[in-house]
Amino acid sequence: MNHLEHSMAALINSELSRVCDPAQCGRLQGLLQPPSLLSLAWDYGRPDERFDCWQVGRSLCGRVLLVYCESGFGPSFPWGFVSAAEGSMGMDSQWHSGLEDAAIGAGLLPAPAGYEAPGPRTNPLV
Repeated sequence: MNHLEHSMAALINSELSRVCDPAQCGRLQGLLQPPSLLSLAWDYGRPDERFDCWQVGRSLCGRVLLVYCESGFGPSFPWGFVSAAEGSMGMDSQWHSGLEDAAIGAGLLPAPAGYEAPGPRTNPLV
């Protein structure tokens, strides 16, 4: 594992530590995979603009990817879910301040009772 992959693994572990419910954490861990770089189209910039993102997980059917990207909607909302078939970062509503929130937004995890998607974190990397 290179330095960047190691840093992403540490960031993912930090996100997992934020999940309060052990069953929810287990479901989220079941969606994860070793981080790998992925280039996604940025539809809000110059024609053909792309950003390097980290694919960190996927739905069981493989159609939805969980990703991390400091560009585009990051750093305020660096965790997203995208369509594997489209190769695009998609819309702002697909991007969240946390990994669990991205998985909930994608419908890959159940939302806890009274859940509301949080806004940006004061420190996005915490």
